[in-house]
Amino acid sequence: KKLQNICDYLEIAINGKIGLVVINTRSFPARTNFDKVRARLALEVLNVLKAGLEDYEGDILVTAPYTDMVNYIATQVGLEKLHGVKVYTVDSVLGGEAPIHIAVLGKEWITQERATYYLDYPKLLNVQGRRVNIMKIVVGDIVELSRLPNKVALTRHPQYVKLSASALGKTAKRLISLAEEHETYLLMKYGQD
Repeated sequence: KKLQNICDYLEIAINGKIGLVVINTRSFPARTNFDKVRARLALEVLNVLKAGLEDYEGDILVTAPYTDMVNYIATQVGLEKLHGVKVYTVDSVLGGEAPIHIAVLGKEWITQERATYYLDYPKLLNVQGRRVNIMKIVVGDIVELSRLPNKVALTRHPQYVKLSASALGKTAKRLISLAEEHETYLLMKYGQD
């Protein structure tokens, strides 16, 4: 049923020529740079797009912040023979773009000692959240990212981390707001039953 909901939202976006779909997933697992749920979800989205956009001849870009996820997705893309799909880490795609972009988000949590990758490199979420010609699909716990400023305020992290969290929170809230505006915001904890 959850996959059908995703298909329905992508169909709404494709038919309505809406440029943004946000699929809110469960939070990223701790102590790893790989989330199989998000990686598989990106592949499902790719398959739905390939089936729904039969006449589309352009590239589809998939980005993720971690090499482990990029390697897994790229391997599966090769096995499924999905042509016209480019898979990169967010770092390596800076400056690059494609008409359709699937942005698989990274960790969104913070503790007293450690913080999400995005707090060290806040522009990476902007890279993943921008550059849309036709469609952007965001896969990750965007709600949790939007709450980062409040969580960081309760920690002993330096001021630059708090400023980064504020910027990240604003970007995440803007993505949610845009998707809600077009009714293409799928709020489900995908990956948790």
